[in-house]
Amino acid sequence: ALYVQDGKLKHHYSMLGVLEYTQAAETPLPAGDVGVEMVFAADAPKPATGGEVTLLVNGEPVAVGRMEHTVPARFSGYAGMDIGCDNGLVVDRSYADKAPFRFNGEIKQVVFDIAPDMSDEDRQALHEHAAQTLAAHGASA
Repeated sequence: ALYVQDGKLKHHYSMLGVLEYTQAAETPLPAGDVGVEMVFAADAPKPATGGEVTLLVNGEPVAVGRMEHTVPARFSGYAGMDIGCDNGLVVDRSYADKAPFRFNGEIKQVVFDIAPDMSDEDRQALHEHAAQTLAAHGASA
């Protein structure tokens, strides 16, 4: 989740409540219109991969770090896609008392840029891995 807490841009990632990763800018966000970004450069085009995380404010890096793991399975298309508030469980327990943690400013635009495009070989490998994961999950349910 990418959000503002105590005036600072913050990114928090919780992998099913088991592993947690938090990154925060050291300086407060400037007043007025602000562009914020979170860039994740994955190590590999596959589930559970790690990668580098960069937080940017108005195009300038404000925090850089490493996230060792991502979720190893697929979620529905809407899971984790709350914009402007946390509709489900909070991602970062440090603001649980403020749930649903509604943003009181104006969100003018949200952009998801998935890049670079995967090769056909990588896309097929990811699809096969997802199918195996779902089959294994169904067998254990």
